[in-house]
Amino acid sequence: MSRVITADEVRKLQSSGLGDAELADTLVAWTEQPDVRYGVGVSPAELLSLAATHRGVCGDHDLQWELLERARAAEGATTIDIEAKMIASLVLRGQPDQALRIADELRKQGSGR
Repeated sequence: MSRVITADEVRKLQSSGLGDAELADTLVAWTEQPDVRYGVGVSPAELLSLAATHRGVCGDHDLQWELLERARAAEGATTIDIEAKMIASLVLRGQPDQALRIADELRKQGSGR
């Protein structure tokens, strides 16, 4: 029987008192479980983007970047603007030029050019 991960379960995890690293690891592990299904408002992309946010709080910006890339490629919608988080992560990783390049590309895409 498959397991269903609900938005309620995600909220309970985030208010459980676990540290940010443990929260991130748990969220990632949920996306890697076989036979898992997702409730309304929950998707692999959402779980990975939340995990990335928690890794950013820990100051682990390299892992945050990796998780954001995985979230962008994963199935489902997110409540977090992944591209904006990626730009911020690049700045925090000391790569402002790359952050500006990506921001410019996104602006051009948004303007229909």
